[in-house]
Amino acid sequence: MLLGVRSGFKTVSNLATDQSLPGLLRPLTGATVLGWQSLPEENGWDLSSTITGLEGPAAYWVEILQPQSESLRVWASYRTGPYSGKAALTENTLGKGRVYYHGWYPTERQARVIIGHLADSLALSCLGELPFGLVARRRGDAIILLNFTDSVLSATVAGRSVTVNPRDVMVATSPTSAV
Repeated sequence: MLLGVRSGFKTVSNLATDQSLPGLLRPLTGATVLGWQSLPEENGWDLSSTITGLEGPAAYWVEILQPQSESLRVWASYRTGPYSGKAALTENTLGKGRVYYHGWYPTERQARVIIGHLADSLALSCLGELPFGLVARRRGDAIILLNFTDSVLSATVAGRSVTVNPRDVMVATSPTSAV
């Protein structure tokens, strides 16, 4: 599960919670939001991360994450600004599941890096980057590609190129361990 800024801000009744954020989701995230701040894009703080490519600015909205669980792993921290050294992206392990919480609005590049990291950690890396309009879903050993455009689109599935005609569906098989 991937959660982001302001998660848990509202209750199931759509009222602002009186609990520390992320509210009712705190047991899942294993972290508490200690503080937050709105930042203009040009005055964002830099991130440091153990995930290659995630470094860069954190802007618009930033949250300080305080680990509350022994199973929590910090993947990124603020490198500059008053929150320097504080957690910005965490992963909490719950049984066989994992909950990631990112405390800033990622840039498009950062979002792609985070999604790539999640896909790799779940062994979903057999798909290359998909073109806009092409959606992929896995069902058992099959990968179903749906083309929602009026153009022919291609993707790489399990190391081979697959072409999907306009407004069409393609089913590709892939070894379970590769997806």
